Amino acid sequence: MQTKKNIPGIYLVTRPEEKSNDFIRYLSSKGVQTRSLPMISIEPINFLDNSEIIYKKLSKLFEFDLAIFISSFSVSIFDSFLKTLNLNYSNELNCIAIGSQTAKAIQEKGWKLDESCIFDDSKYKQTSEVLLSLPPLKEVSNKNIMIVRGFGGREILSDVLRKRGANVEYLELYNRIPKTYELNELIDSLGIRPDKLEVNAILFASGEALQSFYKNIQKYKLFNQIKEINLIVPSKRLYKMALDLGFMNINCAINASSYAFLDEIQKISSIRSLKNSS
Repeated sequence: MQTKKNIPGIYLVTRPEEKSNDFIRYLSSKGVQTRSLPMISIEPINFLDNSEIIYKKLSKLFEFDLAIFISSFSVSIFDSFLKTLNLNYSNELNCIAIGSQTAKAIQEKGWKLDESCIFDDSKYKQTSEVLLSLPPLKEVSNKNIMIVRGFGGREILSDVLRKRGANVEYLELYNRIPKTYELNELIDSLGIRPDKLEVNAILFASGEALQSFYKNIQKYKLFNQIKEINLIVPSKRLYKMALDLGFMNINCAINASSYAFLDEIQKISSIRSLKNSS
């Protein structure tokens, strides 16, 4: 029986608590020790306050040609509101997903998923730009497209689709809420005190999490103590954001999947091992 080889060090996960369990479980199965410090939380919009808007959009799904789901959260909340309103998903509506987890969530619901958006996480980026290169989104003149997402976020997807002639509507179903921490919680998680092991890297899956983390450490003037800790981010956009904030050691994963982050963790571990042996 082959034993699991542990990767030295500790890695700080900042994903929302709602989305971190599977990610942490996967890293643990590969010998990665983690700490969790969620920097944002996901909160569905209040159904009662928005029921008229939600019903208006969900009751006319048959009018849309495509539904683009930005996250697995958008899939689960969308489905929850359908059930609350006693509405059925349109079997003719083609779904497109960013990332394999979102695609998997759609498949589990039994909805029609365009197979061109099922990526190998180890090879492909999970960005709006990649999504826009897919065949279903290249020829969209006069098509009705619904983008299901949280409030805020990038506008590139809708902007480009509209330029290509599509009619685009948003259905925004949740908010990303920045989290705040006390000084002791930050110090404990980062390990910047004598009786704690310092983390080898901090893992960010979104710009909102990175911004929230930066505000927390700035509040307690901790930036100079941690600016040289490795960061792992899932895109060039976040790489530039981290660089502009002043972080010095930034690693860019190919996407935000467990596999891509593990690959960067292994690279960091290998480099550290080489330095220690020289």
